[in-house]
Amino acid sequence: MLRKIVVLLMVYLLYGQSLMANAAVENIILTYQDDPRHSQSITWQTKTKDVANFLYVTTDKTKKWAKYQATIQEFVTTDELIYLHTVKLNDLKSDQQYFYEISNSHEKLEEGTFKTAGEKNPKFLIFGDSQSVNYSTWQQTLTNAVKFNPTVDFFVNVGDLVDVGQDYKQWQKFLAASKIISKNLSFVPVVGNHETYVGDGTFAMPTYFTTQLKVPTNGPPELKGQVYSFDYGQIHFVVLDSQFGEERAFVPNSLELQKQWLIRDLANNKKPYTIVFMHRNPYHSGNSSKLEATAGFIPIFDLYKVNLVFCGHEHVVAKTYPLIADKNDENGTSYFTCGRSGTKIYNNKEQKSYHEYFYNITAQPTYFTVELNDNAFVVKAYTQDGNLLQDSIIKVKAD
Repeated sequence: MLRKIVVLLMVYLLYGQSLMANAAVENIILTYQDDPRHSQSITWQTKTKDVANFLYVTTDKTKKWAKYQATIQEFVTTDELIYLHTVKLNDLKSDQQYFYEISNSHEKLEEGTFKTAGEKNPKFLIFGDSQSVNYSTWQQTLTNAVKFNPTVDFFVNVGDLVDVGQDYKQWQKFLAASKIISKNLSFVPVVGNHETYVGDGTFAMPTYFTTQLKVPTNGPPELKGQVYSFDYGQIHFVVLDSQFGEERAFVPNSLELQKQWLIRDLANNKKPYTIVFMHRNPYHSGNSSKLEATAGFIPIFDLYKVNLVFCGHEHVVAKTYPLIADKNDENGTSYFTCGRSGTKIYNNKEQKSYHEYFYNITAQPTYFTVELNDNAFVVKAYTQDGNLLQDSIIKVKAD
């Protein structure tokens, strides 16, 4: 009888340790820090330093797996000490499916897959503000979008990922809700004003955003991890930070720094098409007759013939006419507001003269798909349940 109890206890301990090990790996995120054709960054979180330090990668599960040791970063949060584990994979084959496993010294804890970029242009998803109290709505919107569009190459959230950006509990909920997708599909994050919010009503630099989300560091040093660019196919992508007011105490010349950087970035751009992501749309739907402060970027967008600008912040779905210098021009830039993917809604938004279409969809969250086909961008807006809301075909010329 004693022997039986001992055996059962050993089984319980081993099984319990295995469950604890699996539970220890949280918040897996795939991001781009470099060329998406040849590089992939994978980040995960644990509450114990010496757990899940290794990543194994292969293109064929029946063959040898390459082993990588993660770099570990201590992340002191509002609630607890978290360990961030990151592996940046380089020298990957383009247009190639990879499999990976996160492991400790003796067992697999998590697994996922990713595909590097090829020469073709991407199809990708865009989500508006996901900020919520309960992130199940965000999870459902994200999951449905990928289910209905299984061949997309990456997904974008145009800011206000969480409601209080300096509260780790919010991030834990957001990332846990995202994990089913973010461990297999690369995430392109955009900082929003709520990423700067502190629980006491003050503002801070969005350090929880920049610490957890590994992105290119080719932007202004003062805005590292908030402003960046990368290429995918024939498209140059730019991410800007529109939080000039919230960050004024920390980077008072943020707009000017970004304008100078943007001019250099676009002047050196070798791709024929350009897309910009930022949180606040200069062509807003609020009750003010003035444009947003992000209008400071418009002359640069016009000069360098930016094709599309995607924004969030207002939780409505809207598109401007193609514009140059605030006037309709078929060769101009189209500005989109991408609805919301969380629970928060507004009832005080309105259509402006520059809007080609405008919807304040309060019944359901929304998402966008974007792809480039035969010198035309196809931009579609959907409700959470997959019903087509708006379809835009925007003809473009390669420069």
